[in-house]
Amino acid sequence: MHNPDYQPINNFVQVEFGERFLPIINEQPKLGNLIQSKIENQEYFYGIELSARSNSTLDYRKFAVLPLFTSLVWFGPEYSDIQPIDDVDAVRFGSSLMHNTVVMPHFTCYRATPERLRNFLALNFTNVLALRGDLVDANQHYKHASDLVTDIREIRGDTISIGVGGYPQKHPQAKSMQDDLRYLTQKVDAGADFIITQICFDASRIIEFIGNCRKNGITVPIIIGVYVPENYRILLRMLQITQVTIEPEQLKRYEKLQGNLTEFKQYAVEMAGKFLTKVFESNSGVYGVQFFSMNHFEAIEELVNSVFHKFNTIKQN
Repeated sequence: MHNPDYQPINNFVQVEFGERFLPIINEQPKLGNLIQSKIENQEYFYGIELSARSNSTLDYRKFAVLPLFTSLVWFGPEYSDIQPIDDVDAVRFGSSLMHNTVVMPHFTCYRATPERLRNFLALNFTNVLALRGDLVDANQHYKHASDLVTDIREIRGDTISIGVGGYPQKHPQAKSMQDDLRYLTQKVDAGADFIITQICFDASRIIEFIGNCRKNGITVPIIIGVYVPENYRILLRMLQITQVTIEPEQLKRYEKLQGNLTEFKQYAVEMAGKFLTKVFESNSGVYGVQFFSMNHFEAIEELVNSVFHKFNTIKQN
């Protein structure tokens, strides 16, 4: 049944690709293959997570390194009842980007049915990020992301690339880190091609998480999720939603700078740059990042133009 409160919009994020982007004329490539190729060539890469609903402008002409993919947020409560499914904002936005970039829409378990999933997969996106989602309905068909991955792989076979979430500080509802790794293993065994981690502000935790994944037989590529806070209020909100922790000293510094947005953002970029540098220099096999942009791009542009440009230049030399 169509949600009567849902109003489709057309003011999507304005994305300026510039002439450096070659149009993808035929079908979209599978992201799992692209990621594997980057890792084998030891090339550092990134993707950006976008929300369709925004008046923001993302101008890639200012970026020294172009993104490998664009990840599109799936809003569980808003999108769960929209019929037909191609009216969903993320679907329409993703379709509009497919001639310029590799697109990976999310799809969550929230109130999803096998029929709903089949309708989504019939849209022929080549990539998907399969997530349980933050919201859970007691009666929903898919209880875990691994169930979703199983059905996606059964329906589409090897014609689709599937990403799943990983939690360096464990999922809030997991009993232990080992318990959480068991669920992650189930998602990979069900057919996931790669993992994108939840945000984490501690590079050591990321490196430890990757080591534990490998010890537990998880061999698929791991992309680290990075969030660069725009202001103190949103940072606190993100910490509340994700239930991840941040070093007290770093949080106190953010609190102290909350009245000066310029200095706040400079510090955020500095911390993110140090974080990425430590991970990249750790020999943990990480070459890829997904930026959780919240549709704010200035800090990401700065990081791409410094950290990614630097590491790819070092590799080339």
